Formats: sequence, structure tokens, C-alpha cells
Amino acid sequence: MPAQGSPGFESGSCGYGSLALGFNKGFVASASSSIYRDGIGCGGCYQIRCKDPRLCSTKGVTVIVTDQKPNNRTDFVLNAPAFTAMAKAGSAQSLKESGLVAIEYRRVPCNYKNKNLAIRLSTSPASFSNLAYNGSGRTVRLDTSQLRADAAV
Repeated sequence: MPAQGSPGFESGSCGYGSLALGFNKGFVASASSSIYRDGIGCGGCYQIRCKDPRLCSTKGVTVIVTDQKPNNRTDFVLNAPAFTAMAKAGSAQSLKESGLVAIEYRRVPCNYKNKNLAIRLSTSPASFSNLAYNGSGRTVRLDTSQLRADAAV
């Protein structure tokens, strides 16, 4: 199912922000709670294939989980670029119009070309929050507090 306008994908619950759109051609998805698993599933990569041979290629698309879906009606909601990338040549609009499609999927290794590790640092007045993820699709979250300038680390 494609997201309408894809507004949540840049601010997804995994915390990647707009960084996620720079990976994997920007093909991202929100996932059901069984895949999202309270954030453990963040950064996981999945090959998703539409099962409609009239509209879809057999190759499918690889997406990165960047958000949790609000319901469990489907396992994934793909952003529009990822959803239409599943289409056969000339069938993207028809696939988009179909909306909900049957899929098959499997977990695959992530492939962040020349980007094996990225760190996003955001600050709040009370603490620093660091989010690191690597090419394996594993996400590590580090929460630290600000130290005095003269404190030993």
C-alpha cells in the first residue's frame, strides 16, 4: 500500500529524519508492530514483491524500515517511490491506483553504498540523543547526558 504524500517518512518513529531518504534510492517503509518490534526493527531492509503479475515485476523493491504503522491491516506501507518501483515498465500508474496489493517479503542485508556507518546527533536542553545505524541494518541507540566541561570521560 503506498503512503499518500509520504509525509511521515521524513519524520518516522525510528528517528532517521530526512537521512533515510538518502539511502537505498529513498525507498522506505513503515512496518507493522510485529516487524517494528518497539524500534528493534528500525533500519531493517526487506525485499518486497507484489504478487500481481499483470502489474508487477518479479524483482520487487528493497525498502528500509523507518517508521511504525498505526494499524496492523498490512505488514508494510511503502512510500510512493518504493511502491511504484515494484511495477512493470509502463504499469506504475495502474499499480498506484490499485492501492492495496498482495505482497511477499523477506529480510535481506542492507546495502548502503559507501555509507557503512552514519550517526545523527540531535540535542535537547536536558540531554543528547544519538542514533547510530550500520550496514547490517541494525540500529543502536545511545542516550547520554551532558557532562561538565571539567569532568573526566
